[in-house]
Amino acid sequence: MARKPKQQRSKATVDAIVQAALISIASHGPSAITARQIAEKAGIGVGSLYEYFEDKEAIIDAAGKRFVSDTVDLIKPLIPELVRLEIREAINKLLFSFRDFYNILREKTCWSNNTTHGGIKNLCPSTNKVFHL
Repeated sequence: MARKPKQQRSKATVDAIVQAALISIASHGPSAITARQIAEKAGIGVGSLYEYFEDKEAIIDAAGKRFVSDTVDLIKPLIPELVRLEIREAINKLLFSFRDFYNILREKTCWSNNTTHGGIKNLCPSTNKVFHL
């Protein structure tokens, strides 16, 4: 049975699993990824996945929720401006915002397997803050 992470290290492991799933989904699509791929990207053993998630579908579900949350965080501050724009301008603004967000992440993040918990590290070198995808 999956358990809820309580300690910081456990939370970091779950975060690494979810981020590894997002990377795998982006690379291969949700139907083509495996638990082993996710575990390798997260820098953990496959058995560790199942300490926190019932199955691969639960990991994909958590990754989907993270993606939606991050997307909402991106769009929410734009709403006051978007509601005043014509629909085409609003869509254009959204698309450029997504592009800029993606470019910032791509330029400022480091994907490696050298964090203290063995998982994915995606830090902005200038701030050392973790980015969520």
